[in-house]
Parts: sequence; C-alpha cells; structure tokens
Amino acid sequence: EKRKLFVAMEPCKIKDYLKQKEKEIDVIVDELTNYSNQKNMDETVSLTRGQFAAREMLYDLLNKGSDINVFGATREAKIMFGEGFLEEYHKKRARRKIWMKHIYNADAKSRIDFLNKLKYTSARALSKKYDSHVASIICGDTVVLLIFSNPVSIITINNKEIADTYNRYFELLWAKAVIPVDKTKKN
Repeated sequence: EKRKLFVAMEPCKIKDYLKQKEKEIDVIVDELTNYSNQKNMDETVSLTRGQFAAREMLYDLLNKGSDINVFGATREAKIMFGEGFLEEYHKKRARRKIWMKHIYNADAKSRIDFLNKLKYTSARALSKKYDSHVASIICGDTVVLLIFSNPVSIITINNKEIADTYNRYFELLWAKAVIPVDKTKKN
C-alpha cells in the first residue's frame, strides 16, 4: 500500500523529450540574441581621422541637442579645425541654445577670453601640469577623444555609462579650473 510502482517508457521517447527541450532552448537563444543585438547597436566605438571627420563629429554632437563638456582642449584646436569653422560652429550651437563648457590647457588665455564672450558658453583652464594633447568631449551618451596628431584622430564611444563617468570627471576638473587672469594688466 505504501509502494510506488514505476514502468519504464520506451527508449525512443528519450529522443522525443530531448528534441522538445532543444526547441525550447532555441526559442530562448533567439530571444537572448535579439536582446544582445539591440543593446550592442546602442554601444559603438569608432576611429576616424582627418579634419573633415573632426568637423563632422562636432556637427553630429550638435544634432544630439545635449550640453557639451570638453576638457583637455588646446589652443591649436582653432588651427586644426580650420579658419572660421569654430566661429560658425559656435554660432549654430548658440542658436540651438546648447551649452558648451570648455576646460583648456593653461596657455589658451586668449581663446578662453573669446569663448567667455559667447552665448551659452563658459571656458576655464587648468594649471600647466594638467596640459593634454587629447581633448575629451562629452555630449549625451557619447564620448569623443580628439587626439591632436597629424592627421587628427577621433575616437568616438557611444555608451551611456562611459559618458556618465566622463561627465563626473569633468565636474571634478571644472571645480578645479579657473578663468586665467592677465597678470601684466594693472588695476
């Protein structure tokens, strides 16, 4: 009365059972693949070179419509982008009311003075020991590393977590940065 009786199934039923489990696994793998592909489309890294690519990168950032933070900017940026390009770029950015904060190398006082006169723009500098030949640009979920070489190299990273991290670093540097004062002028 307290016994359980078992009857063995036909051995060919084992194959049927495994086939059914394989179909279930295929459905799960397809769902995981779709999820993985969707996430990877939002996360990309690209490398481009040259003045034209650098200009296009700046216009792509404008199209995001988010504030733009830059650190490690050099006064040579104006030369690298070409005469008049940055002035036109800043006009377009200001018309769209997109804020841009710059942290320049220590020797860029005249560039900082010029930028601080523009609408929706603020610029500061760090001391010489923090000078860089790589500008980091953060806009929305994008981080761009602009390497001032010949030709200029542009590494673009689209990843929200990385952009958030770079923005936190930017805020630390912004708190440390100052607007340089011309020490040759007397009050």
